[in-house]
Amino acid sequence: MTDGNTYAINKHLDERERIDELLAENKRLKSMIADLIYDTGDDPKIMAAPRAEWAERALAAEDKLAAIEKLMLDLAGDKIDLVSELAGVKWKLEKAVEALDEAVYLLAPDDKEMMRKAGVYRIVTTLEELKNQSS
Repeated sequence: MTDGNTYAINKHLDERERIDELLAENKRLKSMIADLIYDTGDDPKIMAAPRAEWAERALAAEDKLAAIEKLMLDLAGDKIDLVSELAGVKWKLEKAVEALDEAVYLLAPDDKEMMRKAGVYRIVTTLEELKNQSS
């Protein structure tokens, strides 16, 4: 695998992990908001908190939730760009394999020529490796 492909795969895995973290944080914040809204007020600390403090807490939680949702959308956009870029790399690789295959066919080297001409041998062996990897 090329360094570019390895980088793309690692970046995708890192983004997926970050999205999972954000989803967990999103769930925690939604739960916190629900708790603030539906709490019965039996906790002395809660009962002592003024209404303005509750409103401030709820707004802060909603702001944090909105920021996380925006970040998730940004990551999703990056993922779409990454998938598009990977498709372009795959297309270029397919074209290169096609060109090598056609060149080998047109050259039609026999075993003796392949032993004498290391360049032709390298092209033929590389083409076979690429064909086997893409299968």
